Amino acid sequence: MTTGDRNGILAMVAAMTLFAFSDGLLKLAMGSVPAGQLLFVRGLVLIVGFGVVAWRAGAFSVPGALIERNSLARGVLEGLGAFAFVAALAHVPLALNAAINMATPLMALPIAAVLLGERFGWRRVAAVLTGFAGVLLILRPSTTGIDFWLGVSFVSAICCAVRDVVTRRIPKGYPSASVTLTTVICVCAVGGVATFAVGWAAMDARAWIAIFASAAISGTGQHLMVLSMRWGQVAVVSPFRYSGLFASTLVGWAIWGDLPDALAWLGIALIVAAGVYALWRESKVRG
Repeated sequence: MTTGDRNGILAMVAAMTLFAFSDGLLKLAMGSVPAGQLLFVRGLVLIVGFGVVAWRAGAFSVPGALIERNSLARGVLEGLGAFAFVAALAHVPLALNAAINMATPLMALPIAAVLLGERFGWRRVAAVLTGFAGVLLILRPSTTGIDFWLGVSFVSAICCAVRDVVTRRIPKGYPSASVTLTTVICVCAVGGVATFAVGWAAMDARAWIAIFASAAISGTGQHLMVLSMRWGQVAVVSPFRYSGLFASTLVGWAIWGDLPDALAWLGIALIVAAGVYALWRESKVRG
């Protein structure tokens, strides 16, 4: 293993661990603050913090980059997905919410086939079906339906899968910083609309601290994720994003005493196995 791959893996594991802590902080704050308001306030913090970084990185170097239609669509989808994810946080164990979200790359494959006309063989079809079976073990549909908040978490994953496909339609000449800044603004806007709809809730010191800390931690995690992809090979580094599942499980257990049951663990294992295989297969096909 090269030094770049080793550093990339370490950066990816650190990034996913930070995301788990960031989600845990938001879950703590949700006792008194609605999901939309959390996204709105955190979005304002990120816009101020990332805006300067984006400006220096050339986010404004291409006229109209911030309002390119695919970039805007990506931002809105990210906002809707983030809103559903955060809304489910208050009612779903951290590990299960993260596990369903980790199925996003698998869900993106059939969506890409429909929207972009991409083709893939039976092996990746099998991976998608295996991952979906894992999601079903977590959702556990019955004659009485699916748990509402688990369903909301699943909607978040679908929004994020469509987001990933739409991202491929963004012209390659547009700076990544402008795409990211557009996304941050759109997520904040979605949170603002939700806040306007339900009204502003008073926030205590704990909520403010949790939101600011979550913004700082998630921002650091995003930076580490970028570094991981630059330092190491994508095929080597990407599977380690699933380390976030174990980090989320530890955080959920340490703070709330939540642990998945046997069927949920089996579902998580299927999602991880299918996701890692799909990533490996894609690297082989493109290689």
